[in-house]
Amino acid sequence: MVKLLILVAMVTVAAASPRSVHPDTFTTTAAPRDCLQWCKNPVKGSVYCCNDGTGPQALADEHLGECPKHRPVCPRNGITSGPALCSHDGYCQDSSKCCFDTCLDHHTCKSVLIPIH
Repeated sequence: MVKLLILVAMVTVAAASPRSVHPDTFTTTAAPRDCLQWCKNPVKGSVYCCNDGTGPQALADEHLGECPKHRPVCPRNGITSGPALCSHDGYCQDSSKCCFDTCLDHHTCKSVLIPIH
């Protein structure tokens, strides 16, 4: 019963947490205190800390365009480093968006796709 009450309290806090500009991320003031913003991993269906607050903080922004489709698997193995983490478009140049990268296993700035209508 106690576990159920804790779960209900956590869901209530998460639902009341402020939402970020980026649809794949959310910010929280709830525990754990070591993460300012969480990002969705579309491959694993989970979330991970994409902004622990230790680096420079960019203003939240939403850039035009769309992220490229992410690959369900990484075609290359052994990649240990790459572009820096981003938690929203504000960390990226105007011509880029903060998108999930399967090979890096985190969000990073990628060139946008502009849909033609």
